[in-house]
Amino acid sequence: MIRQDYILRLVRQFADVVTVILGLKQAGRYEEARQTLDGELRRLTGLSPTLVGSLSSVELIKLTSVGDVLDLDRCLVLAHYLREQADISKALGQADESARSYTKALDLFLEVFVYHDDTYLRERLPAIEGIIAELEPYDLPAATLLRIVHLYEKTGEYGHAEDILYEMLEAGESEESLAEGIALYERLLTRDDKSLHKGNLPREEVEEGLERLRRIREGTARS
Repeated sequence: MIRQDYILRLVRQFADVVTVILGLKQAGRYEEARQTLDGELRRLTGLSPTLVGSLSSVELIKLTSVGDVLDLDRCLVLAHYLREQADISKALGQADESARSYTKALDLFLEVFVYHDDTYLRERLPAIEGIIAELEPYDLPAATLLRIVHLYEKTGEYGHAEDILYEMLEAGESEESLAEGIALYERLLTRDDKSLHKGNLPREEVEEGLERLRRIREGTARS
């Protein structure tokens, strides 16, 4: 509980600054908004904005981890920071930079809520889905798509999970992506029928999907 209170307090501190940044953006003072944002990142995490901008999602996750343990508060603040940076870049017409920041923000949010801690998942889900919507025109990395699959699985939106799974497979049917898809269907088969219907993926569709991917994997193995 103490840990959760600390994380929430840190995120709220950042949220207070975001309110200030919103006012600056509304006034068209984007560079000032960016400088304020950068200063808050340094204050709360000790990280350099230049370093954060140069690292990949995987590297940022490692940077905010001690061994295999993710520092949830720093990772969450960093995710919020990247989302705000993406919004500012978008407003300035810097589409590619905006997309990169949105993608990294999404990866960090999902790393926290899907793989480590779901305490605040429900209340932050609209923000996460908002980032997914911003990235709809872009081809996302397979690792990001897989995180989204796990997000929808965890929230019981199984039909959406399947949609993203096939988007990932269409990008390239690797052994890893096929294995992930088969594992998803096998996990879903352990759910009761009511949960599957509520998630818009009835049992018969799960069974059909599992059989389809198994056939594809067998065909890939023979070729």
